Amino acid sequence: MMALVSFDDQVMAATRQLRSYGAVAVLGAGLSAPRYPMTAELRSLLWHALDSAPAARAELAAELGVQDRPAKALIDGDDAAIESAWRIVERNRHVRKAFQHAFAHLDAVREPTPGHYAVARLLHAGVIEYVVSFNWDTALERAHEQLFGTSLIDRSDLLAKPHGDAGAPDAHWILPHEPGVVTQPVLDRMTTLIAERPRVLLVVGYSGFDTTIVEELLGPAEDRWPVVRVGPSVLGAETVTGFADDVMPMLADRLNAPVDMVGWRWVGFARSRDLRAALMGYRLGPQDVRACPVLPAAHLVVDRLRRARFAVLIGDSGAGKSMTAFHAAYELHRDGWAVVELSQPGVASLDDVRTFDSLPGRVVAVVDDAQALAPDVLHA
Repeated sequence: MMALVSFDDQVMAATRQLRSYGAVAVLGAGLSAPRYPMTAELRSLLWHALDSAPAARAELAAELGVQDRPAKALIDGDDAAIESAWRIVERNRHVRKAFQHAFAHLDAVREPTPGHYAVARLLHAGVIEYVVSFNWDTALERAHEQLFGTSLIDRSDLLAKPHGDAGAPDAHWILPHEPGVVTQPVLDRMTTLIAERPRVLLVVGYSGFDTTIVEELLGPAEDRWPVVRVGPSVLGAETVTGFADDVMPMLADRLNAPVDMVGWRWVGFARSRDLRAALMGYRLGPQDVRACPVLPAAHLVVDRLRRARFAVLIGDSGAGKSMTAFHAAYELHRDGWAVVELSQPGVASLDDVRTFDSLPGRVVAVVDDAQALAPDVLHA
């Protein structure tokens, strides 16, 4: 008779393994489920994509032997029709583009889940050394940038997305009806990691039903490493039975993966909005850098910061000081700098200055409303 293991014991055992060896994480839809549609819920995007291409939809209707009509009525509730619809998306460039761009627009207005933030914390702390995500969304990337100010985009040494990326909606994605794919760079990276030393294979929200992924990616690691699975229905000797949004933050906390930075917050530039905010007179910030024109002073600020590490912008209210500062910070950010700003504009202490001074790497601080700071803080 098998003894039942309590949830606390499961978390403790997983924590010990991760602390001892570090991990490679494989992420599936269960991590993103609270914010994103699951496979069965993608039908609305499927309808949208087919309705955007009447000729392709008519082709589908002919395949089904029915009269052409709106895609919802054409395929809703019919598994065979849905399968045929996915094949249309697969081979029709216009329909595929409409589907992938619609998902990318959906992704742009979704916030990361607590699970995404926790994975970002563990990655930043070095507990997770490499992530293979089979999700299209960019929630992990945005969580990492929001928490730590640096991007995972183009960091193939840290993150791989073999099935597609909402950040690249014109690239080729693996669709739900297609067999899974593990790309050669992922296989090469895993071969290197397996040869180096033991690690933990941390599987979060992934069902493991795809034969290709199990045989090519999971199997070789499972043969050599401990495996920790996280999910509400996972089975096995080393599992944590629960939702990723509950389990992963607990693991991050127990492994002392830092996130808080008193007095400051990391600035990310992944989220953008259009010119309407500027035209309506809203306070502008990092989410407006792509929409607003760059004033010449921004380049002067960058040049001064590279040489003198300090620059002061003075001007009338509404002259563009904040946007110039964020444009300068964005230019440095693209060159590998992290960016922070005060948690409350115009509010800082000497302790906050010391916190900034202790941040590792190249970091630029945007200090808005600096005229409100105490003279000794501003001088420091």
